[in-house]
Amino acid sequence: MHEELKLIVQDDSDNPNDDSDHDIDFETGIFVNTSIGGRLLNWFTGGISLASQLDSSEFSYCIENLSDPFDEKNVLIIGKKSGGVEFSTPLIIRKFHYYVNLEGISFGGRMLGIDNKDLRMDNFKSGGGAIIDSGSSLSFLQDIAYEKLEQAIVDYIGDSLERRYFSLDKYQLCYIGHLFRDFTGFPTIVFDFDGATMELDKENLFKQVYPNVVCLSVLNATENGVDHSLLGVELQKYFYISFDINEMQVNFERMNCDAIWDYNI
Repeated sequence: MHEELKLIVQDDSDNPNDDSDHDIDFETGIFVNTSIGGRLLNWFTGGISLASQLDSSEFSYCIENLSDPFDEKNVLIIGKKSGGVEFSTPLIIRKFHYYVNLEGISFGGRMLGIDNKDLRMDNFKSGGGAIIDSGSSLSFLQDIAYEKLEQAIVDYIGDSLERRYFSLDKYQLCYIGHLFRDFTGFPTIVFDFDGATMELDKENLFKQVYPNVVCLSVLNATENGVDHSLLGVELQKYFYISFDINEMQVNFERMNCDAIWDYNI
Protein backbone atom coordinates (compact mmCIF):
# COMPACT_ATOMS: atom_id res chain seq x y z
CA MET A 1 0.00 0.00 0.00
CA HIS A 2 1.38 3.38 -1.01
CA GLU A 3 1.29 6.08 1.63
CA GLU A 4 1.39 9.75 0.67
CA LEU A 5 4.06 12.08 1.98
CA LYS A 6 2.92 15.07 4.01
CA LEU A 7 5.30 17.99 4.51
CA ILE A 8 5.23 21.06 6.68
CA VAL A 9 8.17 23.34 5.94
CA GLN A 10 8.76 25.89 8.69
CA ASP A 11 11.20 28.66 7.81
CA ASP A 12 9.39 31.59 9.44
CA SER A 13 10.94 31.68 12.90
CA ASP A 14 10.75 35.50 12.88
CA ASN A 15 6.99 35.41 12.41
CA PRO A 16 5.39 36.59 15.70
CA ASN A 17 2.28 34.55 14.89
CA ASP A 18 4.25 31.34 14.63
CA ASP A 19 4.03 29.34 17.85
CA SER A 20 5.95 26.26 16.73
CA ASP A 21 8.42 24.82 19.24
CA HIS A 22 10.67 23.35 16.58
CA ASP A 23 11.37 26.06 14.00
CA ILE A 24 14.86 26.38 12.59
CA ASP A 25 16.04 29.61 11.01
CA PHE A 26 16.19 29.34 7.20
CA GLU A 27 19.83 30.48 7.16
CA THR A 28 20.95 27.51 9.24
CA GLY A 29 18.42 24.83 8.52
CA ILE A 30 14.89 23.87 7.56
CA PHE A 31 12.76 21.65 9.75
CA VAL A 32 10.33 19.48 7.82
CA ASN A 33 7.72 17.64 9.85
CA THR A 34 6.60 14.66 7.85
CA SER A 35 4.52 11.53 7.91
CA ILE A 36 6.93 9.32 6.02
CA GLY A 37 5.40 6.81 3.65
CA GLY A 38 6.49 5.29 0.37
CA ARG A 39 9.26 7.79 -0.34
CA LEU A 40 10.82 10.18 2.11
CA LEU A 41 12.06 12.64 -0.48
CA ASN A 42 14.08 12.58 -3.68
CA TRP A 43 17.71 12.61 -2.58
CA PHE A 44 19.18 11.91 -6.02
CA THR A 45 22.27 13.95 -6.74
CA GLY A 46 20.83 15.69 -9.78
CA GLY A 47 19.24 19.13 -9.92
CA ILE A 48 15.73 17.85 -9.20
CA SER A 49 16.43 16.80 -5.61
CA LEU A 50 15.04 18.96 -2.81
CA ALA A 51 18.44 19.29 -1.14
CA SER A 52 20.09 20.52 -4.34
CA GLN A 53 17.25 22.94 -5.07
CA LEU A 54 17.80 24.43 -1.61
CA ASP A 55 21.56 24.57 -2.29
CA SER A 56 22.38 22.42 0.71
CA SER A 57 25.08 19.77 1.10
CA GLU A 58 23.79 18.57 4.48
CA PHE A 59 20.52 16.94 5.40
CA SER A 60 19.32 14.49 8.01
CA TYR A 61 16.21 12.67 9.07
CA CYS A 62 14.75 10.48 11.78
CA ILE A 63 12.00 7.93 11.17
CA GLU A 64 9.94 6.49 13.99
CA ASN A 65 6.36 5.29 13.64
CA LEU A 66 5.54 4.19 10.10
CA SER A 67 2.17 2.73 11.03
CA ASP A 68 0.76 6.09 12.13
CA PRO A 69 0.58 8.55 9.18
CA PHE A 70 0.07 11.45 11.59
CA ASP A 71 3.05 10.78 13.85
CA GLU A 72 4.82 14.12 14.19
CA LYS A 73 8.04 12.60 15.49
CA ASN A 74 9.20 11.77 11.96
CA VAL A 75 11.46 14.66 11.02
CA LEU A 76 13.65 15.89 8.20
CA ILE A 77 16.26 18.64 8.64
CA ILE A 78 17.83 20.30 5.60
CA GLY A 79 20.93 22.47 5.79
CA LYS A 80 22.30 21.58 9.20
CA LYS A 81 23.18 18.41 11.09
CA SER A 82 22.15 17.84 14.65
CA GLY A 83 24.83 17.24 17.27
CA GLY A 84 25.37 14.00 19.13
CA VAL A 85 26.03 11.72 16.15
CA GLU A 86 27.92 8.59 17.18
CA PHE A 87 28.90 6.69 14.06
CA SER A 88 30.21 7.75 10.66
CA THR A 89 30.92 5.82 7.47
CA PRO A 90 32.11 6.96 4.02
CA LEU A 91 29.37 7.92 1.57
CA ILE A 92 29.77 6.69 -2.00
CA ILE A 93 27.65 8.23 -4.75
CA ARG A 94 27.20 6.18 -7.89
CA LYS A 95 24.48 6.12 -10.54
CA PHE A 96 22.36 8.65 -8.62
CA HIS A 97 22.27 6.51 -5.47
CA TYR A 98 23.90 6.84 -2.05
CA TYR A 99 25.94 3.75 -1.15
CA VAL A 100 27.82 2.59 1.93
CA ASN A 101 30.18 -0.34 2.41
CA LEU A 102 28.49 -3.18 4.29
CA GLU A 103 31.29 -5.12 6.00
CA GLY A 104 29.43 -7.86 7.87
CA ILE A 105 26.37 -8.95 9.84
CA SER A 106 26.17 -10.40 13.34
CA PHE A 107 23.29 -12.20 15.04
CA GLY A 108 23.15 -12.11 18.83
CA GLY A 109 26.84 -11.17 18.95
CA ARG A 110 27.95 -13.91 16.53
CA MET A 111 29.31 -12.95 13.12
CA LEU A 112 27.53 -14.76 10.29
CA GLY A 113 30.70 -15.58 8.37
CA ILE A 114 30.12 -13.50 5.25
CA ASP A 115 33.24 -12.50 3.32
CA ASN A 116 33.24 -8.70 3.29
CA LYS A 117 34.82 -8.78 -0.17
CA ASP A 118 31.43 -9.94 -1.46
CA LEU A 119 29.64 -7.06 0.27
CA ARG A 120 31.89 -4.06 -0.39
CA MET A 121 31.72 -1.55 -3.25
CA ASP A 122 34.93 -3.12 -4.62
CA ASN A 123 32.61 -5.86 -5.84
CA PHE A 124 30.12 -3.37 -7.32
CA LYS A 125 29.65 -5.20 -10.63
CA SER A 126 28.60 -8.31 -8.71
CA GLY A 127 26.24 -6.49 -6.37
CA GLY A 128 28.62 -5.03 -3.79
CA GLY A 129 27.68 -1.96 -1.79
CA ALA A 130 24.45 -1.13 0.03
CA ILE A 131 22.05 1.64 -1.05
CA ILE A 132 20.50 3.82 1.63
CA ASP A 133 16.99 4.18 0.25
CA SER A 134 13.89 6.01 1.43
CA GLY A 135 11.81 4.77 -1.50
CA SER A 136 11.35 1.20 -0.29
CA SER A 137 9.91 0.09 3.03
CA LEU A 138 11.61 -3.29 2.52
CA SER A 139 15.33 -4.04 2.60
CA PHE A 140 17.33 -6.40 0.39
CA LEU A 141 20.56 -8.36 0.86
CA GLN A 142 22.79 -10.16 -1.61
CA ASP A 143 22.31 -13.93 -1.83
CA ILE A 144 25.04 -15.00 0.57
CA ALA A 145 24.14 -12.38 3.18
CA TYR A 146 20.41 -13.04 2.99
CA GLU A 147 20.83 -16.81 3.19
CA LYS A 148 23.09 -16.54 6.25
CA LEU A 149 20.69 -14.15 8.00
CA GLU A 150 17.60 -16.20 7.20
CA GLN A 151 19.24 -19.41 8.42
CA ALA A 152 20.28 -17.76 11.69
CA ILE A 153 16.70 -16.62 12.30
CA VAL A 154 15.22 -20.00 11.39
CA ASP A 155 17.67 -21.80 13.70
CA TYR A 156 16.90 -19.41 16.56
CA ILE A 157 13.10 -19.63 16.30
CA GLY A 158 13.12 -23.35 15.62
CA ASP A 159 9.74 -24.96 16.26
CA SER A 160 8.57 -22.31 18.71
CA LEU A 161 6.54 -20.60 15.97
CA GLU A 162 4.81 -22.04 12.93
CA ARG A 163 6.15 -21.02 9.52
CA ARG A 164 3.69 -19.41 7.13
CA TYR A 165 4.33 -19.75 3.40
CA PHE A 166 2.94 -17.46 0.72
CA SER A 167 2.86 -18.53 -2.92
CA LEU A 168 2.33 -15.06 -4.38
CA ASP A 169 3.37 -12.64 -1.63
CA LYS A 170 6.76 -10.92 -1.74
CA TYR A 171 7.75 -11.92 1.81
CA GLN A 172 10.07 -14.90 2.06
CA LEU A 173 10.22 -15.70 5.79
CA CYS A 174 6.99 -15.49 7.78
CA TYR A 175 5.59 -16.92 11.02
CA ILE A 176 2.20 -17.23 12.64
CA GLY A 177 2.30 -14.89 15.61
CA HIS A 178 2.41 -11.35 16.89
CA LEU A 179 5.54 -9.19 16.81
CA PHE A 180 5.27 -7.80 20.35
CA ARG A 181 4.04 -11.00 21.96
CA ASP A 182 6.02 -13.77 20.27
CA PHE A 183 9.33 -12.04 19.46
CA THR A 184 10.13 -10.80 22.96
CA GLY A 185 13.86 -11.13 23.62
CA PHE A 186 14.73 -11.58 19.95
CA PRO A 187 18.51 -11.13 19.53
CA THR A 188 20.00 -7.89 18.25
CA ILE A 189 21.21 -8.05 14.66
CA VAL A 190 24.09 -5.71 13.83
CA PHE A 191 24.98 -4.44 10.37
CA ASP A 192 28.66 -3.46 10.36
CA PHE A 193 29.82 -0.73 8.00
CA ASP A 194 33.20 0.88 7.46
CA GLY A 195 33.43 2.83 10.74
CA ALA A 196 29.77 2.57 11.75
CA THR A 197 27.20 0.06 12.95
CA MET A 198 23.42 -0.25 12.97
CA GLU A 199 22.04 -2.26 15.90
CA LEU A 200 18.68 -3.58 14.74
CA ASP A 201 15.86 -4.95 16.85
CA LYS A 202 12.69 -6.86 16.01
CA GLU A 203 10.84 -3.70 14.87
CA ASN A 204 13.57 -2.95 12.31
CA LEU A 205 13.61 -6.47 10.94
CA PHE A 206 10.05 -7.79 11.11
CA LYS A 207 6.65 -6.47 10.09
CA GLN A 208 3.15 -7.43 11.23
CA VAL A 209 1.76 -7.96 7.74
CA TYR A 210 -1.51 -9.53 8.91
CA PRO A 211 -3.12 -9.65 12.36
CA ASN A 212 -1.63 -13.10 12.97
CA VAL A 213 1.37 -13.13 10.60
CA VAL A 214 4.84 -11.63 11.12
CA CYS A 215 7.31 -11.49 8.23
CA LEU A 216 10.97 -10.62 7.87
CA SER A 217 11.12 -7.25 6.07
CA VAL A 218 14.51 -8.13 4.54
CA LEU A 219 14.41 -10.00 1.23
CA ASN A 220 16.82 -11.76 -1.11
CA ALA A 221 17.98 -9.11 -3.59
CA THR A 222 18.64 -11.43 -6.53
CA GLU A 223 15.32 -13.25 -6.25
CA ASN A 224 13.51 -9.92 -6.29
CA GLY A 225 15.41 -8.35 -9.19
CA VAL A 226 17.43 -5.92 -7.05
CA ASP A 227 21.05 -5.41 -8.13
CA HIS A 228 22.55 -4.44 -4.76
CA SER A 229 21.88 -4.68 -1.06
CA LEU A 230 19.42 -1.97 -0.04
CA LEU A 231 18.62 -0.49 3.37
CA GLY A 232 14.91 0.36 3.33
CA VAL A 233 12.80 2.55 5.57
CA GLU A 234 11.77 -0.18 8.02
CA LEU A 235 15.43 -0.89 8.71
CA GLN A 236 16.09 2.82 9.29
CA LYS A 237 13.37 3.27 11.93
CA TYR A 238 14.53 4.78 15.23
CA PHE A 239 17.77 6.03 13.68
CA TYR A 240 18.89 9.61 13.20
CA ILE A 241 20.70 9.50 9.83
CA SER A 242 22.76 12.48 8.70
CA PHE A 243 24.36 13.06 5.28
CA ASP A 244 27.22 15.44 4.52
CA ILE A 245 27.80 15.57 0.77
CA ASN A 246 30.87 17.81 1.02
CA GLU A 247 32.61 15.52 3.50
CA MET A 248 31.14 12.40 1.83
CA GLN A 249 30.05 10.94 5.15
CA VAL A 250 26.90 9.29 6.53
CA ASN A 251 26.27 9.24 10.26
CA PHE A 252 24.02 6.86 12.21
CA GLU A 253 22.67 7.19 15.71
CA ARG A 254 19.88 5.13 17.23
CA MET A 255 17.38 7.32 19.08
CA ASN A 256 13.77 8.23 19.65
CA CYS A 257 13.13 10.93 17.09
CA ASP A 258 11.84 13.49 19.57
CA ALA A 259 15.28 13.39 21.24
CA ILE A 260 16.67 15.39 18.30
CA TRP A 261 15.37 18.54 19.96
CA ASP A 262 17.61 17.93 22.97
CA TYR A 263 20.53 18.95 20.77
CA ASN A 264 21.47 22.48 19.75
CA ILE A 265 20.31 22.38 16.14
